[in-house]
Parts: sequence; structure tokens; C-alpha cells
Amino acid sequence: MKSKVRTLIYLVIGVFLFVLFAGITTDFIQADGDNAVYLPSIFKNHHNHPPYVASNPSPADDSVDQSPAAILQWSGGDPDGDTVTYDVYLSADVNPPVELVSKNQAGTTYDPGSLNFYTDYYWQIIATDEYSSSTPGPVWHFTTGDSEIPASEMVSVEAGKFYMGCDPEHNGDKLCINDAGEETDEVPLHTVVLSAYSIDKYEVTNAQYAVFLNNHGSNDCKGHDCMHLESEDIHILKQDDEYVVEEGYEDHPAIVVTWYGAHTYCSAGGKRLPTEAEWEKAARGTTIQAFPWGDQLPDCTYANYDNHGFCVGDTAPVGSYPLGASREYGAMDLAGNVWEWVSDWYDYDYYHTYPEDGWPLNPTGPESGLYKGVRGGGWLCIESALRVANRHYYHPYIIFDNTIGFRCVDTVEDR
Repeated sequence: MKSKVRTLIYLVIGVFLFVLFAGITTDFIQADGDNAVYLPSIFKNHHNHPPYVASNPSPADDSVDQSPAAILQWSGGDPDGDTVTYDVYLSADVNPPVELVSKNQAGTTYDPGSLNFYTDYYWQIIATDEYSSSTPGPVWHFTTGDSEIPASEMVSVEAGKFYMGCDPEHNGDKLCINDAGEETDEVPLHTVVLSAYSIDKYEVTNAQYAVFLNNHGSNDCKGHDCMHLESEDIHILKQDDEYVVEEGYEDHPAIVVTWYGAHTYCSAGGKRLPTEAEWEKAARGTTIQAFPWGDQLPDCTYANYDNHGFCVGDTAPVGSYPLGASREYGAMDLAGNVWEWVSDWYDYDYYHTYPEDGWPLNPTGPESGLYKGVRGGGWLCIESALRVANRHYYHPYIIFDNTIGFRCVDTVEDR
């Protein structure tokens, strides 16, 4: 008798362990048809299914002539409704791709930034659910084409250090404090070291931006308007599905361009927006000075601004003020005409992030923020906004502003 009881106990234990570890779904055991006896959750085990294979790639597999600003997109998910994350592999001319460019991301979109022209790219998505079950996707392939933007003249900025921020001895007769006697966002003066780069000599013009929009095929830039076409100040119009420039404004800087529109334009040309540090070095050079041309206070022969009355009262054609060119590099209109987007998020206290002589190589600004930085002042601005140390900001999707434009930079080692 004891032997039979012992055998029965062993049998019950064996069935229990089988239920627990063999993958049988056991949310409850039916007792009498009306009442259910539930097992504690620790004893539950799912038939877990792996995530779906990534599908519906964009760019489509084996597509050609894709923009260097292409965004990778795909479909995913999980049959059990589990949370899924994705690892993105992307390599140029290497099949299968070996470079992990994004790990454990939640979404099904990845922006690789500026891609190279005329290059074969291979990419793959590996989906992983919350139970660490993974599904590798197929390797997809696409080829980039030519730039969507016209060529532009650029000037070179050598590698090395410069002084960034406000120096009251070289600040256009202004102290590095505000009207309340408090430190501004331009202090402290600090040393920054940058790698070599090139920057557009001129602001991007309406004619150049219209070419981009027509090649781009829409006014959508990363889910936002590239430009605010409804603005009464805009000089690019859409006529019969083509973007055309208002006569007489072809060589004026493009305005009412969102940060996303500027970023996408630069990426489409294999370039990018300058960082705050790159913009300031191009304007100031390696000598501490208040304005791009030196410490001389401006007038309407140096820049387009509000000199106790507007110099022009509108944007001026780019390059109209040769006296205002940056003294070391020859970049035009870095003071006045239009504010210029930079890549950095804006933070009032960002200059206090590191010791004055302890900044990293090529700083790129805060990791996140609400506003993007703008530099240089515009035609509506007074003299103090033209100082190279001056910092300002706007929402990246700024709705209507007729004094914001941009220019692009190119990292030397990328070419």
C-alpha cells in the first residue's frame, strides 16, 4: 500500500514538473465545470512565439538611385503581443552587414544620417521579444544615387583649437552679462578643439532649395514640413506640382525653413548642419574677436541688420557684404541677413558642462532638448545679435519666421 501511495505521489510530482517546465500552457485547472482553480503566476508558462520576421523594407530591396538622406523603415511585431525591440545592422559594400548601428530600439524607423553617393548598402533587422526570443530578418540591399541638392562653394576650416564664448574685451562694447547683471549663456569663454571641416561659403538660397524640393518630391522632411509654404513671407511657391522661386529672390537665402528641412537638405547632399562650435569657429577664427571681420562695430557696409533703422528691410542676396566676410576663412553673411540653424539642441547652461580647458574633441551639444540653436542674427536684429558669441534658439519646427535660414558643413575625412 505504501508503495502504491509513493508511486502516486511521484506521478503527481512528475506531472506537475512537466506542466511547469515542458511548455504546456496552464492558466487554470478546471475543477468541476463551474469553478476554476488558478495556479500562481510563477507556475504559468507560455507557448512563446518568436517575433515576426521584419518585412516591407523601405527603401525596397534592390532599389537603386536612393537619396543619401534615405530613412530605413520596416514592419515588425509579435504574434503574442509581446514588446519587441530591434537591432539594426547596416554596412556599405559588405554582405551580410556587420556594423550594429542601433541596438534595442523600440521603433521601426532608423535614420542613418548622410549616406555616401553611388554606394551599395546592405541592412538587416533582428527582432527580439521580451523573453529574449529573436528572429533575424533577411538581408536587404539598396544603392544610393547622386545628391538631391546643387553643388555649393565651400571654404575650408583647419583642425585645431579656438576660443568659444564671450570675452568682454572683444564683445562689441558689451559685457558678458544681461540687463539684470547675470551671466549670459555665452560664458565662460572656453577652449574647443575641432577636426578639419568645410562650410558653405554662402547661405543656402531659394534657388538651391527649390531644386532640392523638386528632387525630393515633397515638402515632407522626417515627418515635418521642410518649409512653411503657407507663410506670406516665403519666396518659393508650388505651381502645378513644381516648386518655383518668386522672381527676384533666386539668390536670396531660403527662409521659413524648419530645422528638419535644413537637416534633410544637408543630408541629401551628403553633408550636415554645423555644430554650434563649428559655426562659431568659422565666424570667429582662431583669434578672439567680436564679429566675423574683427572687433570693428558694424554698419550697413558690413551686414544686413537693424542699424537704428533697417539696412535693407528684407533679406539681401547672399554675398552682398564682402566687408563682413569672416576674416580667416572668407565665409559670407555669418553676421546678419538671416539666423542660421545649427545641429545642437540648445541649453542655456551648456557652457558649464565641462571645465574651461577640459572640453571633448568636436562637441555636439546636449543629448536632447526642446529647442534647436540658431546663430548669426538676421536682418531684423540689432547690432548685439551679430556678435559671434551670441546664442539664440527656436523650436525645430518653427512655424513662421522670415529671418531663419541655414548653411551646411562637410567633414573632411568623410570625403
